Amino acid sequence: MTRARVPVDARGGVRACVRVLLLLALLPVALPAGAVAAGGRGGDADGAADAYRAALAGPARPLLARRWAEYRTPAFTLYSDLDAADAIASVRDIERFAHVVRETVGLAQRVSTIPVEFWLCADAATVARLAGDSTLLGFMRPSPRASYLVATAAALDDPGGSPMLHEYVHLLVRSAADGGDAAADAGAGGEGGVLDLPRWYDEGLAEFLATLRVHGGEVRIGVPNRRRLQQLRMRDDRLMGIGQVLATSDVEALPGVRVAEFYALSWALVHWSYSRSWADGWPAGAPHVANGAGPRNVAIDDYLRRVSRGEPLRAAARAAFGSDVHGLQRRLLEHVDRVRPVPLVKLPAAHFAHLDAVVPVTPRELDGYEAAWRLGYVALGGGRSRAPAGAGDEAMARALFTHALRLRPGDLRAQMG
Repeated sequence: MTRARVPVDARGGVRACVRVLLLLALLPVALPAGAVAAGGRGGDADGAADAYRAALAGPARPLLARRWAEYRTPAFTLYSDLDAADAIASVRDIERFAHVVRETVGLAQRVSTIPVEFWLCADAATVARLAGDSTLLGFMRPSPRASYLVATAAALDDPGGSPMLHEYVHLLVRSAADGGDAAADAGAGGEGGVLDLPRWYDEGLAEFLATLRVHGGEVRIGVPNRRRLQQLRMRDDRLMGIGQVLATSDVEALPGVRVAEFYALSWALVHWSYSRSWADGWPAGAPHVANGAGPRNVAIDDYLRRVSRGEPLRAAARAAFGSDVHGLQRRLLEHVDRVRPVPLVKLPAAHFAHLDAVVPVTPRELDGYEAAWRLGYVALGGGRSRAPAGAGDEAMARALFTHALRLRPGDLRAQMG
């Protein structure tokens, strides 16, 4: 048994804060001759414009030249350089995604104790600049200030599962645990609740739900994860055993090839189990999530309850899934070989009418100062959420903080975020 991953790495967050302070201590805060703060503390507008142009001369120019807007909801905030209509549509899609996650897992709706910020970018180059890595189309960086989820708009429709949505599943599960009665909220976690989710279920569920798609007002759940499906269909006799998957608590300690197999088999176990649980479709009249009730997976619920009570893993698997680990592995691989690239469940738009009625539709455009310091925090650490201190695009973060301080020298929000 292992605890579900907490998205905030406390030690990494402290390191990030220390790096912010070190960067700010070294920033050139002196303004060019004749320049003044944009907030108007004396001088004229021409001086502020000079300062703005000077800051744009650095590596942050492509980011600062974009028009960033904020879309705030009770559960998260989205920042984007997309057209307003596209950004609002993405907000609604993310709200629907969160709703389905809560119904699927049986989570009551709670707001995360640490703010969640989505940064949805129009192109991959913008993500790469924030990440400091041209190979990334998205990343998640936890910090004490906020949990940042960054991706291109196109990455939300990745047929291999969106990394942004994968990470958001973890945040939704964690926010339910932080809200109070974790065991009651989790349901599937039994007495241990979401705090005690086995690692295979924690990751397999996120992989399973990350392929959720909205098409023409229809929400499709359980579309096979193309990347994981391909990995398992190309398997050989050395494939990791499901018994080892169930027992794994520290995925990072596995050899590289085993990590990929762990994620693929974890996804397969969750997908296979839900394909049986939802064999007749989404339960008729499945309630909205106001009380934490939803269309549950009886077998997984049973397994998690048994393990939370201390039952041996293999015995719990036999009782809950109806097979020992050898039979379970055979059934999973048979499922993988025959599964079709279609969703397990389709939900009509009417299922989400109550959500669409409350999602805000009015963007708030960020001024140059606010865009700079917010982007600075996103860039600091970039996609290296678990890397040692010093990783990430600190040069970009420095340029962004410099820009903010040139516009408003001495302003505490620029210095401390």
